[in-house]
Amino acid sequence: MTIPAGQTFTQNGGAFDWTSGALAGTGTLTMAGGATFGLAGGGARVLDGLTINVTGLTLPAGSLTVQSGSLNAAGITTVAPGTLLDVTGGTFNAAGGTANIDGTFRAGAGAISAGTMNVNAGGLLNGTGTVTGNVVNNGTVAPGSSPGILTIVGNYTQGIGGTLTVEIGGVLPGVDYDRVDVTGTVNLAGTLDVSLVGSFVPVASDVFRVLTGAGGVAGTFAPVNAPVGYTPGVNYLPLAVDLGLSPIAAAAGDTGSFVFTAEAQRNVLVGLDRAIDSFAPVSRNGKSLGLLYCE
Repeated sequence: MTIPAGQTFTQNGGAFDWTSGALAGTGTLTMAGGATFGLAGGGARVLDGLTINVTGLTLPAGSLTVQSGSLNAAGITTVAPGTLLDVTGGTFNAAGGTANIDGTFRAGAGAISAGTMNVNAGGLLNGTGTVTGNVVNNGTVAPGSSPGILTIVGNYTQGIGGTLTVEIGGVLPGVDYDRVDVTGTVNLAGTLDVSLVGSFVPVASDVFRVLTGAGGVAGTFAPVNAPVGYTPGVNYLPLAVDLGLSPIAAAAGDTGSFVFTAEAQRNVLVGLDRAIDSFAPVSRNGKSLGLLYCE
């Protein structure tokens, strides 16, 4: 469906169901007279230029990509389990309402706003975009696109059931490792989950600033899951959280192991035999006597 520039399509009463495909053009789609806007079916949907004004948006199945245009969602927006709302461009505006994320919300290059964005258990917020609004994480927040920085213009609260996942592949934030930048306050609980990507091998002196909070940082992560072979160290600063990864030393007395093969034994014995002959040769019938060894 395409609505040309300067034109408005008004749904008066009944239901407008968008099952799949693109809504294009630069016009406006508006619900009126008790009409409902639905995303029935499990298809892939692309908003490409239109302005859509709806109340109580639910994505029950499939995906919705905001590529360009504006999706203005009043009231409560719900992203159901197993679905994807992907804002690659344009505008997703739920500034006057609440967005409940039970599936995946990908914050890309578009403008994203919500009064409160709740990342619920099983839900995922990821990407390298900017979310304007308060984010409450009881699911998973995974900044970056392997890797990158997710920006929150508002407050960030992580509950005991929430997880912040960070990938580390170097020492440059946003380029080599993930970070969340928050303009407001940060209140922490729950898990920090750290993984290494690529061939990067951190050393104990490396410092990774994985979270900033311009309005102050309170609380701590528990637990902190480090990559195998490393012990995490977390420094909670007034306005940031720094992470270090220290390689786990080998246990005392563990010098490793090797196999002393029969060939190696033979070579050692030959060497000893020749060394002894060189220092104290003994002859019998014109032949040197040395250390005996077995072939």
